[in-house]
Amino acid sequence: MYRSSPLYGINFKGNVTLKTLRPEMLHAISVARAVFIANQAQLTVTDAWRNDPDSLHYYNLAIDLRAKNLNREQRNNILGSLQIGLGTDYQVILHGQGDSVHYHIEFDPLRVGTLYYKNDKRRMT
Repeated sequence: MYRSSPLYGINFKGNVTLKTLRPEMLHAISVARAVFIANQAQLTVTDAWRNDPDSLHYYNLAIDLRAKNLNREQRNNILGSLQIGLGTDYQVILHGQGDSVHYHIEFDPLRVGTLYYKNDKRRMT
């Protein structure tokens, strides 16, 4: 099940919500929206929060975006544009195959993964 957003150009899968996302990820969605529109593609956020303490999704610092509906050229163009648009504090990864292919975007400025966020509560405020 998918639902449209009042934000033009963004769809959300199932129970995905923006309510708990950190501002860094709202910024990522804004950048992604512009990138997808520039590439004449539909943006669908397929995952945000996830109950997995080993994932930055758990800390509201990661999102997944659908890529299965894009051709190879669009996928590559969007991947590069997302990384340039978001800068070095974000990781953008295109992974999966077939119907599970998607972009994973996470805010991880120190590139140390979830241990940084688990052990330094100041980053979580």
